Amino acid sequence: MITEFLGLKGIPLTGRFPLKRMDVGHAAVHVTHQPVLWVYARSSISFEPECLKWQIYLLLNGVEFKLKSTNEPNGSPNNRLPVLELPHTDGQTPVLLTDDQIRAYVEDGSCNNVPDEHILHTIEKQLRISFLTYHLFIPSASLHSANLYFPATTKLISLQQSHQFNRLKASASVEIAKVVSGNHVLDHTHTTLTSWLYARYFPSEEPYECVPVDVDAVDRIAANALSELSANLASNTWILGGDKPTYADACLFAYLYLTLSLLPPSSHLRKRLTGHINLTHYTQRIASDYLKARI
Repeated sequence: MITEFLGLKGIPLTGRFPLKRMDVGHAAVHVTHQPVLWVYARSSISFEPECLKWQIYLLLNGVEFKLKSTNEPNGSPNNRLPVLELPHTDGQTPVLLTDDQIRAYVEDGSCNNVPDEHILHTIEKQLRISFLTYHLFIPSASLHSANLYFPATTKLISLQQSHQFNRLKASASVEIAKVVSGNHVLDHTHTTLTSWLYARYFPSEEPYECVPVDVDAVDRIAANALSELSANLASNTWILGGDKPTYADACLFAYLYLTLSLLPPSSHLRKRLTGHINLTHYTQRIASDYLKARI
């Protein structure tokens, strides 16, 4: 297979899919006349909430772009996906945008469309940890999740991908625990000798092992968050009640869509969501209108 990102070839791959590894240390040797959004994906719709959030945000704002997949965000400015690569000519070093830089680009640097902070907190904290818990830590979904992020083709690659997925889960578990506890800093995140040694000799901002996830507490948070969001949406077209979609709609849609499309019917979170008819219809409408997808 060939590494496609920025036209670089011959870079070893760690998995069979999505085929591309990012490395932006070299000038681009290809031309793109449209922005390119690099995401985790196995189809035309990203399966990762942050990636899907920015994918749908661009679509809601009528931005034409190409969607390309990668599972190696090494060359991203913040070492995370998604990355928006701006148009450039042959030989130019590409401009890569992440997070709020994407929003500023879409809104021409103004970012005047500031969503209600309370609603945004409910979505990006409470709803987010609810999805992460049921997506990564409940066995009925987590086995499928590992293959989405890191498909393995050989036993050696399987071990490597397992390690990568465990690191991803460890980071998510700390994020979940912080929201559940209400603390910005957790004590005792290195509870085994192995994780302590890793942290001691290979310092990293990302944890090496999972902290306990209180699923019952998360379920209560999810119930309250969905009830609040449903009440706020009411019969409106968009979550903030305006006549046009906002950044908050992109955030909300990403978690609702992935809850309905990735979690099994037996999932408590999915059952709670489908109990709110307006949120379900809201998700189905946006998916149909902007992604040409049905749930």
